[in-house]
Amino acid sequence: MSIFVTQSSMAPINEYIEEISPIFESKRMTNMGPVYKKLQAQLKGYLDVPELSLFVNVYPTKKVLDFSVSASGKHINLAA
Repeated sequence: MSIFVTQSSMAPINEYIEEISPIFESKRMTNMGPVYKKLQAQLKGYLDVPELSLFVNVYPTKKVLDFSVSASGKHINLAA
């Protein structure tokens, strides 16, 4: 018997395969591939912003945010 304290919510495997199949078909597993661009466009629409950049690595993200915040004249603490 297993008692799950937490359990991830996962989509059915067929939905997952359907979503990632275009990645394998295009053979483009890059940051600027079609899936990235689709997610970026959807997020821009959802957030109602003209531009949006997605980052995976924390260090460049923090540097861009530091620059953006300092350019805006606002102060927020971005320390991790």
